[in-house]
Amino acid sequence: MAELPLLTKQELGKVVALVNHLRGTDVSEKQVDISDKDDAMFVLDTLCQTLSGLGVEHTSATMLRTASQYSAFKEKVPGIMQYVRRQCPTRVKQRALLVVGITLLYENMVTIGLPVSSRYLMGQIHRFPSVLNAEFPGYAHAGLLGMVVREADGA
Repeated sequence: MAELPLLTKQELGKVVALVNHLRGTDVSEKQVDISDKDDAMFVLDTLCQTLSGLGVEHTSATMLRTASQYSAFKEKVPGIMQYVRRQCPTRVKQRALLVVGITLLYENMVTIGLPVSSRYLMGQIHRFPSVLNAEFPGYAHAGLLGMVVREADGA
């Protein structure tokens, strides 16, 4: 124990990983306290990756941060993340739920004839809970929405 302060960051990281492994806790599954700024980038990165996966032309997350819509988007993210965290305690599950919700939001926008772009999706992100609730009625209220993700990601 006396030698722990002498370890490099990399060596200390290995020790922590080994201790967590022995304790039976997976560091990647722990919920981490993250700032609102990180949440905004997390949601924005997920939005861009989801659009890329759908084959939709989009702007990079870095470029979107400079867009005029970004400040309004950032104000909406805490509510979105509060909704997501109630359903999924881990960051991996949160990303999976965001992908499902963003995909449903994209499909909803196409269905009702709205133009779809990464910037327009940023402006519509507040509709995220409503499209999930429409697709899975009652799941969020019952705390079961995370089950949709668990089934989808094989956990």
